Amino acid sequence: GIVQEVDILVTRIESDGEEYIIPNKRVFNAGIVRIRS
Repeated sequence: GIVQEVDILVTRIESDGEEYIIPNKRVFNAGIVRIRS
């Protein structure tokens, strides 16, 4: 998906028309898997 916003507590990602809200703790532990331009 595409990162829409990085907040203090969560990261918002949009993918296939759906929005996912992921806690930053999970994002930082898992890392970024793939970046496409």
